[in-house]
Amino acid sequence: MNSLLNVLNVSFARGSRALFENISFSINTGDRVGFVGHNGSGKSSLLSLLAGAEQPDDGEIRMPRGLQVALVEQFVPAELIHLPLAEAVLENLPAETRQESGYRADELLTELGFSTSQLSLPLQALSGGQQNLALLARAIMLQPELLLMDEPGNHMDVMALEYLQTFLQSSRSLSFSYGLSRPRTVKQLL
Repeated sequence: MNSLLNVLNVSFARGSRALFENISFSINTGDRVGFVGHNGSGKSSLLSLLAGAEQPDDGEIRMPRGLQVALVEQFVPAELIHLPLAEAVLENLPAETRQESGYRADELLTELGFSTSQLSLPLQALSGGQQNLALLARAIMLQPELLLMDEPGNHMDVMALEYLQTFLQSSRSLSFSYGLSRPRTVKQLL
């Protein structure tokens, strides 16, 4: 197995509150890893560190140069909420590639259960579960080798959760990690 990411003795605190100390683990190609813990236990912070959005207080996170990592946020970023679904999914791509990537976005959104008429609706008009699926599609458009998901099943109805589960099971070449507050959700995702 090829190692995509190595976490070596990482410590991280928010203010004076230590979230984790000296943790070490590896994520290899094809791994499916779940971080399960109560709200506030540091799952989102850990995913943020793995995505490179923040730096550890101590220790090291190693990954191959050029590794494409994408993070599916827990909540829709404010700058996306008023954008039409198809546009929001393309928003994190370079501006010069958005138009040519439109067909891929439409195809992916259809695969995730969206109708053609929903593609022009603003994200705020969609259910919470549909918004989470839109964030997943947005991350997948980056063609990541490692996909990080923060509470991916939150706000999802049974149908949206089924689309997420089917997609993740069919994406065998994609490694992913996710943070969950409810342990029972792990089995639902895999």
